[in-house]
Parts: sequence; structure tokens; C-alpha cells
Amino acid sequence: MNTSLALYDKEYRRRALVSGGGSGQGSGSGSTDPAVDLKLAELEMRVLAMDENRAGSHSALVPASRSLGDFEARLPQLIEREVNARFQQMTATLQREVEETNIRAIEVFVKNVQAKLVSRISLLEANMNKQAEAMSELRESSQRTEENLVRLISGVEKLARELPARIEAART
Repeated sequence: MNTSLALYDKEYRRRALVSGGGSGQGSGSGSTDPAVDLKLAELEMRVLAMDENRAGSHSALVPASRSLGDFEARLPQLIEREVNARFQQMTATLQREVEETNIRAIEVFVKNVQAKLVSRISLLEANMNKQAEAMSELRESSQRTEENLVRLISGVEKLARELPARIEAART
């Protein structure tokens, strides 16, 4: 834009010199009023600036279309990279959640096994106590039986010793 303005400014000065410094004819516009000439010059500069902007925007469209083409060519790679990154993230999250679930399941399983073992151990202890009491009773019963048997044998031996004397006493 600056180069067009500079060119226009040079052309305007040349026209002003040729036409007599802005008096009389003006800048070739046919006007005798310098204010009108100045206004026309401003309008011409705006038109030139617009033309330059339009030309610049057209030249900017070419790299933009190239850039768009490059982007379209790279789009599958970008999508694949983003999808892979998201997939890796989701895989890691899923794996972490599965591990946490497994840990919780194992903890619950261990608690259940411990609870069942405690109840079974308590039951075994109670049974052992009952068996110990039964064994103690059997021992006492065995001792009483042995004592009774000893008394019976003593009584039979005593009877066996006394029996011949009693038989003779009964014969006579």
C-alpha cells in the first residue's frame, strides 16, 4: 500500500507542477479549487489503496489455498495422531479401572475367606473343647470302671478264699 501511495504522490506532484502549482487548472481534474483537488487526490489514493488491498488479498489467497491443501493432505495424519493419543489415554484409563476393580474384588474375596475361616476355626475350637470334655469324662468313667472292677475282683477273690471254708461249714 505504501508503494502505491508513494507513486500516486509523485504523480500528483508532477501534475501540480505541470499545471502551474495547483492554481488555475488544478491537478488535471479541471477544477479550479485546490480543496476539491485535494479531496479528489484523497479519493484517488483510497481507490489505489483498495486496488492494492484487493490485489494483496488475492495474492494472499494463493498461499492460503496452498496452506489449505497442505492441511487437507496432513488431515488424516493429524486425525490418526489425535485418535491414537486418545485411544492410548482411554486404554490406560480402562486398564487402571480394571486393575482397581480386580484389587477391590480380591480384597472382598480375602475378607469373605477370612470371615469364613474365622467362623470355621471358632467351630473347630468349640468341637475340640467338647471332645476334650468328652475325653475327660471317658477317663473318669474308665477310672470308675477300673475301681469297680478292682473291687469286684477283690470280692471274688475274697469269696474264693472263703468259699471252701463255707462249704465245709455247711456240710457239717
